Amino acid sequence: MKIVLAFALALLSFTSHAALLSITPERPVVDLGENVSVSIAGSAFADILGGGFNLKYDPTILQLTSPAGIVLADPPWDSAFNKTEKIDAAAGTVSDFSFNQFNGVSGSPQIAKLFFKAIGVGTAHLVLSGSTRFPFSDNNGRVDADFGTSDVVVVPEPAAWWLFSVGLVLLLSGKWRRS
Repeated sequence: MKIVLAFALALLSFTSHAALLSITPERPVVDLGENVSVSIAGSAFADILGGGFNLKYDPTILQLTSPAGIVLADPPWDSAFNKTEKIDAAAGTVSDFSFNQFNGVSGSPQIAKLFFKAIGVGTAHLVLSGSTRFPFSDNNGRVDADFGTSDVVVVPEPAAWWLFSVGLVLLLSGKWRRS
């Protein structure tokens, strides 16, 4: 019985907590043609050495615009190791973006920032998922991680609505005068 209890306690000591990766747009509603940045941050990190994520977004509504696709938060992450992502602009995916640090990071660190341009009207769902190539880890091994989602709503420019409204009024007033 004591051996089983000792084994269970040893197993629990090696079990890691769940880290959370969230995605937050600087503004949840933007006008067509505007740029918007999106932050990816961690929480509940306890000596995380690194990890990776995938991102899915709607390429008919948002276009990734930063030159490298994603800008890594440096510090706390060592930027020399993050050149692993694959960006597919047509599919709206970023795959296997990795980040790491030799000295473990705790708390709620910034991970990266993405820069998009609003190119279509509608709601773009931003969905993070785990990278199978770069799982989250600490000094004890693999760490479970949860991944967040967010939305960016792109609306027509106010000037476009104004011009549309004036044109509609003129069209209706011309039709009214003829009848």
